[in-house]
Amino acid sequence: GLNIQWIFGFSKNIVGGVHTLTKNGRNALFCISAHSGIIYDYEYRTQTVLQGHCDYISCCAVSKDKRWIVTADASTDSILVVWDSLSGAPVKTLFSPHPHGVLSIDISDDALFICTLSVPHEGKQEIAIWAWTKESDSPIVRENLLTKEKHHEIKFNPVKQSEISTTGNKNVCFWDWEGLKLEGYMAKVSKADFGHYSGKFTSTVFFSNSGNALTATDDGFVIVWGNQFSNVLLDDPNDRHVKMASKVIRLVDCSINTMTTINDYLAIGCADGAIRYFDFSLRLEAWFEDLAAGPIMSLSFSNQKCPYPEGEGGGPGMHFWVPDFMVGTSDSFIVGVESSCYDEVSPDNRRGTLLVQGMADHISDICCHPTKTLVAMCCYDGSLQIWDYDMKLLMNLREFNSRSNSNSLNKTSFGSTKHRPAENIKLRPQCISFDPHGDVIAIGFTSGDIKFLSTSSFEDVAAFSPSADPIVHLKFSPSGLYLAAYDSTNHVIILKRMDETKNIEEEEFDGSISTSKSIYAYLGRAITHSAPITGIEFGIRESGEVLISVGEDRNCVEYDLSECSVKNGVKINYPGATRIELTARPTALVWHPHIGEDIEDRFIIANDEFKIKEFNADSKQCRKTTLAPTFGGPPNKLLTLKYNGSSNHYAYSTAERIVGLGCLPLTGDPTQVMGLVAHPGRITSICVSNDGRFLFTAGGTDLTCGMFSIDYTILGSKVNEQSLSSFLDLLEGGPGGELHRDIVDYFYLCQLRNQGENIMEDRAITGRIPVEEISSLVRAIGFYPTEEEIENWLMK
Repeated sequence: GLNIQWIFGFSKNIVGGVHTLTKNGRNALFCISAHSGIIYDYEYRTQTVLQGHCDYISCCAVSKDKRWIVTADASTDSILVVWDSLSGAPVKTLFSPHPHGVLSIDISDDALFICTLSVPHEGKQEIAIWAWTKESDSPIVRENLLTKEKHHEIKFNPVKQSEISTTGNKNVCFWDWEGLKLEGYMAKVSKADFGHYSGKFTSTVFFSNSGNALTATDDGFVIVWGNQFSNVLLDDPNDRHVKMASKVIRLVDCSINTMTTINDYLAIGCADGAIRYFDFSLRLEAWFEDLAAGPIMSLSFSNQKCPYPEGEGGGPGMHFWVPDFMVGTSDSFIVGVESSCYDEVSPDNRRGTLLVQGMADHISDICCHPTKTLVAMCCYDGSLQIWDYDMKLLMNLREFNSRSNSNSLNKTSFGSTKHRPAENIKLRPQCISFDPHGDVIAIGFTSGDIKFLSTSSFEDVAAFSPSADPIVHLKFSPSGLYLAAYDSTNHVIILKRMDETKNIEEEEFDGSISTSKSIYAYLGRAITHSAPITGIEFGIRESGEVLISVGEDRNCVEYDLSECSVKNGVKINYPGATRIELTARPTALVWHPHIGEDIEDRFIIANDEFKIKEFNADSKQCRKTTLAPTFGGPPNKLLTLKYNGSSNHYAYSTAERIVGLGCLPLTGDPTQVMGLVAHPGRITSICVSNDGRFLFTAGGTDLTCGMFSIDYTILGSKVNEQSLSSFLDLLEGGPGGELHRDIVDYFYLCQLRNQGENIMEDRAITGRIPVEEISSLVRAIGFYPTEEEIENWLMK
């Protein structure tokens, strides 16, 4: 089985997706990471992963006392979960709170009520109030929005929890659900009355001292909503008010991404990376402009008591103090800040403490070091990160597109480059691979370049530009002598490592590799497939290393590495391409390990018909066909796992969501495979640690990498079982069903045909039939195999 151990990265672009849980000596935070929540104790470096969602978590909220965490996702099968932040256990789950999921959520200050804003569908959007501590799974009130415009935020009034607000790009709605009757109205602002303002509305907060509210825009303006009596919109003018725009002010020259109130301050998080504090009269009180961690997307405060005597600090006009706070940025940093650092003179002392570093762009590929506890991750923005997955530390970082002489590429204080125009990003890593010795890491780029970097120094060892098209995949040979790659236009590229004391043109390779003094030679490239290449794989035969490739053109090609050279280019073994499929499309390729006394050289191919086939490496004849894992789509990546000296398992991933394990040798038994939802969307890569204990998965655009521990005992106990029950369960009707009975009858008929139908002697019921009779049996039950499939059965 697979058990999640750690998640690298978090969902950096969700507003309000990071919260501090610091309280009473506990130093922890909560953040959203794709379809999981993470409680991270940054003092002891431990993670508690909150699992339950199958789709991207779209929003979250944390109670004022830091005890309860609420998460929800946006899908047609959405759920809303309330978690205990101390144990990480779910305490309440609401299924399908809205037909198409939840877009925004908030929890009241007393933690008794939750308000949700639905994902819009067909011009309709609804809000609901939930008393989650009650047994009922239905909302106490539910109502459609008053406008067809999409709203993106919902907030409780912390002083009067019966009042909530919803914010859209152009208008704000205020609601009151006192008496369990939800009534609302749209608040409008006239530019003719209050002057010019620009930008889309981003967030709304309530002031605690007056009941007024404030809405910010993405151009730095704020609109103040004041209370006024109204006997037109509401029936009870003595007790209820409506909010009308009273003033418009421009606070900053950039977008205000998030806002909240703390003590008697208004705190705003801005796109320029600063946190600014204003009193409720909108006078600037304090500012933190040296964080240099990127645009602020989340702002959260810990629970702390003011250290100053009453009347001396912690409020406007007094000594500035707020509880320690935490910010999450769109540059994928989570930074902890103490309010006392506001008094520091040096800008370096006002930057806060980096708590979490995530992925700034989608993860293209991952790869584990062959001997150390290191995993490499390359991101599409041009960065390469090396993490120690044992200590959970970032060990090295390389930015391929940063230039010290460019103002647009200045680094932030935490090592990430600030926003760069897309045209300035020229090198986007697409794939990576460690050489078998772990001294060099190769990176393939979308520009067609291939770079070799020293693992220890991250300095360039060699660089080539063998293609003008993106490099899709890289693979080192077991000896590290060869590197094979293929690009998006079906070119197979081969490079060779050689002692730099030898002349490349002499082409005298003795197979020895010098780590300290080595160079790489580009041998050439060849178009060997007419459709996208599925995979390339090195294997070892008695004659030496061998390279094969398989493409969606259903062909397998073997390359003659001994004849490949700078002079001769890439050479293909006779007779060239071998057809391995008739109708199915290959989706994954891996070399079959030697298991026990089975020393036949074979490779494994998965196809889009949910079949896994084994082929002899010499003759390219099919030796076995079995059922592939059927969780999600067909496997598109296969890895053999070596653990404690044996290779009895393999790992796989599908194009989206699913990763899993299976047993070797292949049997097709569905009880010998497992799968789970590792990511809510596309899976770009998987890799396994050098000791076989951990499986790593990259989610691409979800900006996360999952680290799973592998439990071999769960599937290992079933490897030697010879029961047919699991196969019979696959039949229509199951064991004893009509199809099963027909197979039994036809099986006996095949025995009669084999022994002769017109004889009078006693029949010998052996329970066996000649393999030639299989084709007749399966045709009798309605399956008509091709002649190639029959030949494959006979070969098996």
